[in-house]
Amino acid sequence: IAFSGTPLPEPLKEAVHHYREAYREFHMNHHLPDYAEKAWIALRRAVAVYPQDGNLWFQAGAVGFFIGRFSEARRDFEKALGRRLSPHVRAVASLYLGRCLDLAGRREDALRQYRTSCEEPRLRKAFKKALRRPFRAGERQRIVLDLQFADFHAY
Repeated sequence: IAFSGTPLPEPLKEAVHHYREAYREFHMNHHLPDYAEKAWIALRRAVAVYPQDGNLWFQAGAVGFFIGRFSEARRDFEKALGRRLSPHVRAVASLYLGRCLDLAGRREDALRQYRTSCEEPRLRKAFKKALRRPFRAGERQRIVLDLQFADFHAY
């Protein structure tokens, strides 16, 4: 693996390996009952060796949220928001951090996250809905996740 003619640092190469494992588990082994849990574990390994990447933290949070590990997902979204992210991914991380806070019974903290501004209409609609009522755990059944992107397909 090379980037601009310069070899990648070993921690990044190892993180890519773990991310590839997570992707494979989530998308190629989705017929197995523990596919998402295995993907989450691989993402935890990736952030352990390359913690400076905000998108890895976001992906770990997304899969953690998907499998119902809301307190771990909350920490991962907080870590993601403390790093460099695109404005869109930052807004999505804020939305899901707010949802984690709602599920933890911390509505006021969740409302602060939901006041994030964004340009994307579907995401803006999700923020407005979140301001009106708390997120419920059962709503996570609507989540469509693809590890190819640091995003969700449905908010």
